[in-house]
Amino acid sequence: MRAPALAFAFALPVGGCAGGDPAAWGVLHGHLERGESGEIGGFAVWELFDGAWGRRLDPDLHRCGRVLGLQGSPADPLGLSGCEGCAEAWALRVVEVDHDCRGGEGSAAALAGMTHLAIGPADGDLSGVGPHRGAGVALWWSWDAATWSPGGVLWDEGLDHGDPPADDTAWAPGRRASFWPADAWRLDEATLTAGPAAPR
Repeated sequence: MRAPALAFAFALPVGGCAGGDPAAWGVLHGHLERGESGEIGGFAVWELFDGAWGRRLDPDLHRCGRVLGLQGSPADPLGLSGCEGCAEAWALRVVEVDHDCRGGEGSAAALAGMTHLAIGPADGDLSGVGPHRGAGVALWWSWDAATWSPGGVLWDEGLDHGDPPADDTAWAPGRRASFWPADAWRLDEATLTAGPAAPR
């Protein structure tokens, strides 16, 4: 199995190399569908790259992919801290689907540790993220069921296929969406053990 190699579709900012290359870089993207009754379901894909990728963004440094299934039920976005603009949220159930990793990335619990997902209006910092500038909503993750971390942008897939939604800055029930990060995640051994910190 090879996870969808979409990590080269859009440029991602990555952090500097202070202290040397990390153990790996991660790009977290995927697809979700929103049910009419409020539940969500789909999958998230970790694209993992060798540490040197942060310096030269070479697609040949793609290490492996890991696919996670996501199921979510509505939750209170204000029940967690760190995202005053989050308008809707879901508590997540995460299941392993597949991976082609030879190392610990394929089974590291931290990479499957997201507990919640939220969306809200995309601000100016996200206007250039994804393929449809100015469209979509901001995406947030929680890894500890207590605080939110920025996760990128989510947009209605109708924009990709000539079937745009009535409001391209929202995610309506019954619609399928893609999500893409604003930054790559710097993953060191401690991160893989404890869970991802904020991307940088």
